[in-house]
Amino acid sequence: MIVPPGQPYPYSYPPPGTYGAPVIVTPHGAVLVPAPPLPTCEWKATIDALFLERSSGGSIALGQTYYNSAVYPAPPAVSPQNLYSDDQYFGLEPGMRLEISRRFDNDVTLAATYWGLQQWSINNSINADPVGITVLAYSPYLQLPTLLTGLDNSLGYTYSSQIENVEFNAMLRLNPANPYWDVEWLGGIRYIYYAEDFTLAGSDIASGASEQLASTTTNNLIGLQTGFLFVRGWSHFQWEIGLKAGLMANMYHQRIIDSAVNAPTGFNPYDVSSNGTGLAALFEASLGVRYRLTENFGLRLGYQFYDITGLALAPRQLSNFGHGGNVALDGFSVGLQANW
Repeated sequence: MIVPPGQPYPYSYPPPGTYGAPVIVTPHGAVLVPAPPLPTCEWKATIDALFLERSSGGSIALGQTYYNSAVYPAPPAVSPQNLYSDDQYFGLEPGMRLEISRRFDNDVTLAATYWGLQQWSINNSINADPVGITVLAYSPYLQLPTLLTGLDNSLGYTYSSQIENVEFNAMLRLNPANPYWDVEWLGGIRYIYYAEDFTLAGSDIASGASEQLASTTTNNLIGLQTGFLFVRGWSHFQWEIGLKAGLMANMYHQRIIDSAVNAPTGFNPYDVSSNGTGLAALFEASLGVRYRLTENFGLRLGYQFYDITGLALAPRQLSNFGHGGNVALDGFSVGLQANW
């Protein structure tokens, strides 16, 4: 709408039900215009279904099958293969995200956030030739392949992990005079629990022997974070961008157990563990869109990305204990928001 220069712009507010939309009075009459869409409510609660996938955490060569030259010139029954810890994909897993916040005097907000419940699990294996013994399996991390000069059946792994996140943040609004833009600085404390289980197993039919090498890790990260939140709104819609980064202490635990059934002479079972504290870091980026259904309820759709470094990852413990792993998580969320 174009208004002649110099005309006044007095504002008045209509009855409830129009989201506080002002009326611009012009020489041509009163016209309802989009209201400042950023809510001025004290409380806000959200519940989202959160779907996340995770990166592999790095590639570890676990073993391979190879042609048995002792049966030359018999043709191999199966093609030789390699086995890696990242040869399967950690797909989207469902979880949830909950947040409740309270705004004080329109400038300061306190918020509590939880997300998690995702549990990933993958597995893979490669096969030898138990009939013709033309192909054998080997892993440098297992004892049986060396003691038996190769495994005639199979070599495989299972790999699972889970994550939980809790954080408390204070947000300071940096532009309280602008009803359409909301720019907030964030500071708070964050706790992340991240655990993994990894089992590498091999079996040999001729000897009846099998071996399992199990590695488990738990990571308890706690530390401070900071970041920014940018919110822009118009009519019934809002979009937001959030950025967070933090340094954390990681109190980790690692354990490796090697056991076997019908093991030949020379097999040495062991159970070793290690505890420690290291430095970890986190980066988070989020993008969200909200549609206001009523003055108090709205729909949410978002994308989240998390990158965590300084983790003890289970496959990386097979040769030596370590806590320098990195995992990235990303996915989408959909849910509801209530304001009052």
